[in-house]
Amino acid sequence: MGSRCRLQFLNGRLFTQFNVYKQEINDIVVTYNLPPSSGYFSTLDNLGAMENKGIEIMIGGTPGQEQKFFLGNLGAVEREQK
Repeated sequence: MGSRCRLQFLNGRLFTQFNVYKQEINDIVVTYNLPPSSGYFSTLDNLGAMENKGIEIMIGGTPGQEQKFFLGNLGAVEREQK
């Protein structure tokens, strides 16, 4: 689940973008290799669940249309993983 909002100003030369997201993952299954002496090649294990959520903010733009000017972006991110 996520939401995104992008706002542009001055004919698209300046912009700001906000992203908010939350993702839940269940049943993280991992394969483990076993030693040949066990008589098996591998086994599966369920490591459980994981949740990611965060906010991303970006501000950027092109201050001028001539080659003297540069394109710039500024971003900030806050993430949490459980």
